[in-house]
Amino acid sequence: MSADRNLMRTLAEARPDRLDPDPGHRPDPAGIMARGRSVEVRGPARRPGRRLILAGAVPVVAAVAAGVVFLGPAEPPTGQTAVSGQSGPSAPVPSPASARELLLVAAERSGHGGATTGRYLVVTKEDGEIRTEGPAGRKYHIVRRMSFERWYPTKPGEAVIEFYQSLGARPVGPGDEAAWRADGSPGRWVEPPPAGLPDAKPVVIEAAPGPRGYVRMPVAETDPEVGWYPRSELPTEPAALRRYLVGRWKAYSGDRLSDFELFRTGADIAFSVRLPAEVRAAAFRMLAGIDGVQSLGQVADQRGRAGVAVGYARKGDSGNWVQPRLIIDPGTGQPLAQESWRLGPGKAAATGELLGYTLMTGFRYTDEAPPVESARPRGRSRK
Repeated sequence: MSADRNLMRTLAEARPDRLDPDPGHRPDPAGIMARGRSVEVRGPARRPGRRLILAGAVPVVAAVAAGVVFLGPAEPPTGQTAVSGQSGPSAPVPSPASARELLLVAAERSGHGGATTGRYLVVTKEDGEIRTEGPAGRKYHIVRRMSFERWYPTKPGEAVIEFYQSLGARPVGPGDEAAWRADGSPGRWVEPPPAGLPDAKPVVIEAAPGPRGYVRMPVAETDPEVGWYPRSELPTEPAALRRYLVGRWKAYSGDRLSDFELFRTGADIAFSVRLPAEVRAAAFRMLAGIDGVQSLGQVADQRGRAGVAVGYARKGDSGNWVQPRLIIDPGTGQPLAQESWRLGPGKAAATGELLGYTLMTGFRYTDEAPPVESARPRGRSRK
């Protein structure tokens, strides 16, 4: 595991409660974490410019899912080969009449697509975070992005190859850019080590993109059978999946799994493209049966891809409403993004703060070998 990834995970675990949309809430079963300062945006369909969230890698085990490829319009990171996909922002798609209808359509279509066999399943994602920088009284926000590309072997005994690259950092919007220029247009930012971690080092953020690196990891390290539900045991029928998750959470925590948490967990399962198509379809159908899931209509994700969003709003302990969202391409049934929003003291989604997101930028099967010659080895590689 690379030092950069270890640091990012350490920072995520050490994230202050005051930054959570629901302070005091027990650990999020879905693992959708928001860090840094949120940025206010208007309306669920508006696409904020380059606002990000740190998210983990695709956390799944065992059998592989459908080999559909979908990509956004952004150019691939340096050294990364693009695969066939959209060349620009996608056109609006027909919007199902309700959240239930959309999720049932996704369940039906998500298992169809391209090739489902090959030596490797290649999954690419873009993660990131918003940081607050600058002198006191003149703070501004920067976007820090990371790309990850994992080559998962489909045969046992082979290592997972993970490519990663910092895509750099930049001011979020015009006001942030003006404050950044007033700060001398720095090309790097140095933050103190996280409090409470005696061995942690200062966090250095570079404005320029970094080199592409890679690391070899055992499959067990990328898909650990830990946490509150082993993903290799997930049922393929929606009612059974719900019972399983409710029971596992009760045994794990002693608490009842709320519908809000069930939504976030189901969205996470549907987003995990390495799971069997039948499991992901069951997750979509389970989501369709949860009372309170709301259709947010047509939206654009952070790459401009058109989709339809569903969300579930909950009032947190802080008095603010929060809403995780799942953006789906109804044409293919594939999830494009997960987002986390703070709606404020009112439940309406007309105004809200985007806390962060993670994008699924592509997945495909291939018999090609991982292009390790395009990157530098990093960290302690293990076979």
